[in-house]
Amino acid sequence: MSFDSPEHKQAVVKTILQKHDAATNRRRFNALFATASINDAIEYYHLFQKMQAEKQGEDPDFEPLHIACVFTPPAEGNKDIRQLQEDLEQEKKTTK
Repeated sequence: MSFDSPEHKQAVVKTILQKHDAATNRRRFNALFATASINDAIEYYHLFQKMQAEKQGEDPDFEPLHIACVFTPPAEGNKDIRQLQEDLEQEKKTTK
């Protein structure tokens, strides 16, 4: 099963929903989930919405996770973003 297959993504969401409360000490802590692309983030977002709605249908006491997406804009044409990316690259080189 490849990482970008629908089956893999569903398994990831299912596992997160099953283990999130224990891993975050009953939601006392937050979690961050990063994807390789904007399209993947959108797909995961929809999977979370769908699977959480199903869980709520099965268990009215289920409390859904709050899901938000943050997109990093491409540096094309934006000098500030390009500078940040260049600074980060330089930082990587000096900390090795």
